[in-house]
Amino acid sequence: MCIRDRLYDIFNKMRREGLLGIEKDIDDPAASPIFSKHTGIAKIHGATDFIIDYLRVMTLGGVAAHDLDALFDAELETHQSIDVERMTLAGLLDRWLEATFGEMRVATRNSYKSIRRLHVDPALGGVLAAGLTRTQLSAYYSAKMRGNGKPPLAETTVAHHHSMIKAAFNWTIDEEQLAANPAQRVKNPPALRPRVRPVWSMEEIAHVVVRARGLQVHAAGVLAALSGPRAWEDEDKTVLE
Repeated sequence: MCIRDRLYDIFNKMRREGLLGIEKDIDDPAASPIFSKHTGIAKIHGATDFIIDYLRVMTLGGVAAHDLDALFDAELETHQSIDVERMTLAGLLDRWLEATFGEMRVATRNSYKSIRRLHVDPALGGVLAAGLTRTQLSAYYSAKMRGNGKPPLAETTVAHHHSMIKAAFNWTIDEEQLAANPAQRVKNPPALRPRVRPVWSMEEIAHVVVRARGLQVHAAGVLAALSGPRAWEDEDKTVLE
């Protein structure tokens, strides 16, 4: 409805004042009474730019009517207008993954698809993206780490959920579809923590090697202790003697 009303106002002005009568409107749509009157259309991503671009072509002239009509139809077929007020989180993630196809590793893309299918879409997929809050995200992360009757997820695993959602919202901001990223505002989000692997001391290694004497694994254990990834000092190696 808002698009039809705006076009009516534009063409009515063109009928009264001619093509040059809308030059100021298309040069500065923010100050134009016509474009500022219909605020609803501003929420449909790309709609205003789409209209202005073709009005500018019409005012400049030089394009035959049938060519302009064909160009208009061709772009309409490929143009994807987005009503941000109705776009859900699932829809946002769909558009983000499609737009960034080829920009991320296949393994990462498949991982995000799995995260969506098993966790994010069932819990938050139907939530309107523009209305998603940091409180909802925090509650989702906490629920996943607690389990709530299901096997709990590790914080590092849930951190991947957070990274995916944050990246998707950052993309929509870059595309000027949304103005804020709720994932960016989450307090104490789950973090990607490095896995801590236990490292034996020289005394612990010496104890195991001594206990393994006479067993088939003794020689392999001594070799691993002396030539493993850890750089041993010469005086430390004497502990094994």
